[in-house]
Amino acid sequence: MNIYSKILSLKAQGRKQFAVLIDPDKLNQNELKIVCQTAAISKVDYFFVGSSILTNGNFRQCIETIKGICAIPVILFPGNTLQICELADAILFLSLISGRNADMLIGNHVISAPLIRQSDLEV
Repeated sequence: MNIYSKILSLKAQGRKQFAVLIDPDKLNQNELKIVCQTAAISKVDYFFVGSSILTNGNFRQCIETIKGICAIPVILFPGNTLQICELADAILFLSLISGRNADMLIGNHVISAPLIRQSDLEV
C-alpha cells in the first residue's frame, strides 16, 4: 500500500497519524539517531524532511541515516527544488497559493518534475 492510500485508510478508520519534521540543518548525526530511535519507540508514522534553506549540505546524508536506523517512511517536505532525493519514500508537492511569486505557484514544480519522474518517489 502506498503512503497516500495508508493515510486515507487510517483516516477512514478514525485513526490519527503523527509525522515528525526533520530539518537537516538543525540536527547533527548523533541527535538525528536519537530522534529516529525515539520516533520508532513512539510509533511515529512518518518523517517529513525539509528546510526553508539548507546550509550544511547534509540533506542526502540525513535521509540515509533515517533509512538506516528505522523503517518509518520518509516524506520530503521541500523548501526548494534542491531538496529532492530519490532515497525518500514520497514527496509533498506544495504550492504557496497565497503568494504572488509565480515560482512558488508553479515554477519550482516545473523545474522539479523531470527529477521526480525519474525517481520512484510517490507524489
